[in-house]
Amino acid sequence: MILSHKQVVPPLKAHQEGRRVVATSLDLGISKVEVVIESDHAVLAPGITLSPDIIEEIARDRNACFLVEKGRGRKTQRFSEHTNLFYSLFPTDSAATLMISGIPMHRIKDANPWLDSQSKVEALGRISGQVLDTCTGLGYTAVLAATRQASVTTVELDPLVLELARLDP
Repeated sequence: MILSHKQVVPPLKAHQEGRRVVATSLDLGISKVEVVIESDHAVLAPGITLSPDIIEEIARDRNACFLVEKGRGRKTQRFSEHTNLFYSLFPTDSAATLMISGIPMHRIKDANPWLDSQSKVEALGRISGQVLDTCTGLGYTAVLAATRQASVTTVELDPLVLELARLDP
């Protein structure tokens, strides 16, 4: 499960206000679920709980997405010895974007990763046949090209980018 401050603020606020149930997303905004707030933890799903301390840690960091496993959260950040670059998932109001050494790989001001990818695919006009997508990143452009009846081959050289893409809901 991947969470950012955008998903944990509602349960944190509910806990502070003494409410027991709140709706939030556990997949970076794709869907919503009800989270049950207990006195010492939040129940995200059956058998998956987070303490208020972990929720507060995630809520404080506006620039990171967190992989949540076994009640703990760790930032989705990696340094690649292959490219000498620092990669991370960065939260937006929609899908995460890939940051490479602090530079977002999608337009995120007045846009979001899906809209940015959609504008790239639309710029191609009518697509038929095969598409080569180099520098796959999180794969949004390849996914959108494939929905337009294209046969997409995508290439990503850095295994860490593929690891982050697998984490991205």
